[in-house]
Amino acid sequence: MLSVTAGSSMEACAHDGQEGDTRLILWPINYSLHYLGFTVLESLIITGVRSAVAGEDPAVHEHRLQEHLRRHATHFASLDAIPAIPFNAAEDWDQRRKLKKHAPVHSPFIRHHADWRSRAQ
Repeated sequence: MLSVTAGSSMEACAHDGQEGDTRLILWPINYSLHYLGFTVLESLIITGVRSAVAGEDPAVHEHRLQEHLRRHATHFASLDAIPAIPFNAAEDWDQRRKLKKHAPVHSPFIRHHADWRSRAQ
């Protein structure tokens, strides 16, 4: 399981945010772990971890960081409840190692549709 922090807000780290979809950005790393044989759990992404912004009360900043630490500890205390990231199974690939027509899709990196731009519009 990856545990990462981002200075930007949750909104900025979303699929339509300025930073881009953090979960999607992490997919190649998670896939590499899966390829090596690990069961990969959903990543813990803690957003808004940054230096205090100008004018922010230092106590508010410290409180926010302490909340992040509590969330992190709680998350790891319940590892059994964290879902595994789904990846395609061996039978989902044809002889050319291409995704079979009716195989499930778990990521925009591996999908049936060749032109992702037409779906985004």
